[in-house]
Amino acid sequence: IIYDASNGSKLWSGYCFIPKKAENEMTKNVADYVALNDGLRVIQFLSSSYRTTLPRIEIQTSNDIISKHLNGKYRVSSKILLPWYEKVCELTKGGDNVATVKVDKVETKLAKQNAMYAIKGRDSDYNYKSTMRDISTTSPPSSGGNDFSFPSFDITSSNDNVSTTEAQKEVETIAANTSWESSNGQAELSNSQSLSADKTYILRFDGGSRGNPGIAGSGMVLYDSDDGSEVWSGYQYLGDNFTNNEAEYVGLITGLQCARSLGVERIVAQGDSKLILQQVEGKWKVKAAHLRQYYDEAISMKKEFASFETCHIERARNARADELANTAMDTKQSRGFEIQ
Repeated sequence: IIYDASNGSKLWSGYCFIPKKAENEMTKNVADYVALNDGLRVIQFLSSSYRTTLPRIEIQTSNDIISKHLNGKYRVSSKILLPWYEKVCELTKGGDNVATVKVDKVETKLAKQNAMYAIKGRDSDYNYKSTMRDISTTSPPSSGGNDFSFPSFDITSSNDNVSTTEAQKEVETIAANTSWESSNGQAELSNSQSLSADKTYILRFDGGSRGNPGIAGSGMVLYDSDDGSEVWSGYQYLGDNFTNNEAEYVGLITGLQCARSLGVERIVAQGDSKLILQQVEGKWKVKAAHLRQYYDEAISMKKEFASFETCHIERARNARADELANTAMDTKQSRGFEIQ
């Protein structure tokens, strides 16, 4: 969504459906980069059409990783995200009039709503024609307003059998397991069970790496604290070059994301990794640079709950989560949640 900063009025909005064309699903970070790329292209096109200079742009995002990428605080290590990061840099070349600001999720609620339209309708809508008169009052578009070809993905139908541009093919053919990106998991329940926001639930998580670094997977289980029954479980395959601590962190993060998506407000995170739990509680420093992004994401998720506690447990009590982590490594698959 593009807003006029002077009065807060909405100038333009759109949404893009990203088809799944490969075994590896697109991550939320890729989708956020696609949205940013397309929004910048709208601004660039309209500026060019009206023969005006590129206006001052403030990029507002609730995605902490992308915000830190664009502000130079995180190096873009993911081969999947790198081409999209480079596209954004190309569109904002110079950078004198561009700033990136991290905002709360509530500030991007309408943009999130647009993304859900794309997912549910499996469609894209770039309603740019009605916008041109609003973005500038200078001379009419040099292109007549008809030369704007979108999107980053060439959507020709509303099903999975869609044609793709070279950019999409390039992204999809790069192995998704080269670098972990937060999946923003939405848990899947096998029944219509409703979880109480007033009840405290227990999340047990575990992670493993065969080689350390090597093939890695995470397991997550959500329990009812009243009767100890298993409410939800899932497992996530990370890839073939991750450490045990990275897998542990991913288990915690994805577990928290899924619990939150089920409406859980009060949670106790239990794991057999004392390092991860002590770091999340702020008792131990995060000395390993490669764990910093995981720590940041875990802290961000921690704040999503009305009540959050941790508890270190013995490995024997974490057998179920360990079993799921091994299933992820054995099958090289993820189950129990949808990536949004």
